[in-house]
Amino acid sequence: MIPSLRFRLLKFLMRMLGIGSVALFMGCPTKYGAPEDVALMNVEGSVVSQDSAKAIAGIEVDVVNSFGSATSLSNVNGWFYMDAEIYMYDYKLNLSFKDIDGENNGSFQTLDTTLQITYGDIKAGEKKNIHVQMKRN
Repeated sequence: MIPSLRFRLLKFLMRMLGIGSVALFMGCPTKYGAPEDVALMNVEGSVVSQDSAKAIAGIEVDVVNSFGSATSLSNVNGWFYMDAEIYMYDYKLNLSFKDIDGENNGSFQTLDTTLQITYGDIKAGEKKNIHVQMKRN
């Protein structure tokens, strides 16, 4: 009789705990997608040589403070374009420019820079006309 009573008591407790744990999650709303304080920004601009003002192809541009991957490669006209998810109350873009093609388009020093962005930029979802000059090695 004692093992049967113990079994019934254990069965009752397990049922109560199961129902109780479900009740804990009833009031929790489920959220999907990007957090509300993250803004999607279209980032575009050009990369030129500081000494000749000529466009530089093959420069890797990275938004360092982006959630996820936000990387682009400059084309033959030096233009780059990418989408980046950033913390919307940060009001800055941390950009890194790296010459990854070696001597093909000249050898340039890595450049890290921070651009200030405005609430208007975040609301519009874009930061355009970024013009960067890189120094040769």
